[in-house]
Amino acid sequence: MVDHGRDATVARLEPVWRQTYLALTAGLRLADHLHNIAGWRPAADLHLHRQMTRREAMEHLKGLDPEELDDDDNFGLPMSGLLLRPSDSDVLRVWHSTDPSIPVRDSRPAREFCAQAPSRADVLPLPGLNVRTLSGACHTILHWTAQGTKIIRFDLVRPLGVDHSAVLVDWRAPLLGRLARVDDLPFRRRHERHEQDEEGSAAR
Repeated sequence: MVDHGRDATVARLEPVWRQTYLALTAGLRLADHLHNIAGWRPAADLHLHRQMTRREAMEHLKGLDPEELDDDDNFGLPMSGLLLRPSDSDVLRVWHSTDPSIPVRDSRPAREFCAQAPSRADVLPLPGLNVRTLSGACHTILHWTAQGTKIIRFDLVRPLGVDHSAVLVDWRAPLLGRLARVDDLPFRRRHERHEQDEEGSAAR
């Protein structure tokens, strides 16, 4: 049976959340770079900035076969969510939100994703929730918040259900302190390839 506890889940998913952090960082840098070229202010259309961030992040996460979430299945900014299935034991949603708590859209897929049995046997399931047993896949959320090109919140959260419009949390594990300084090499390489392609086109 999969261990749904905090420490075990963080350790099991460490390669995934580290790779996702790098991918999102590269996405933020590229989104800012493209906005600077066009002379746009990111604050004028945050949906576009997050969509660019997500699109670039998907390129870095191709090995995990990321799925885009529909707008009705997102929370916070539309077009900011991704779904990852790193194994049969885990399903991970990557969601951006500026709220300290995790808001959730009123969609059945989002609510069903959050409804699961507690990770600890001594905690009773919430009344009225159609929960899965602990033998099923562990559903977690990467709750991240960006300020400019800097990620200021990056937490792994195991949901327990939904209360009105907010996710009820089984446990939360802040991950920023576990990450070393992120090198922007993935972004630089893609940016350099883009510039080389433009120079080659101009030469022809």
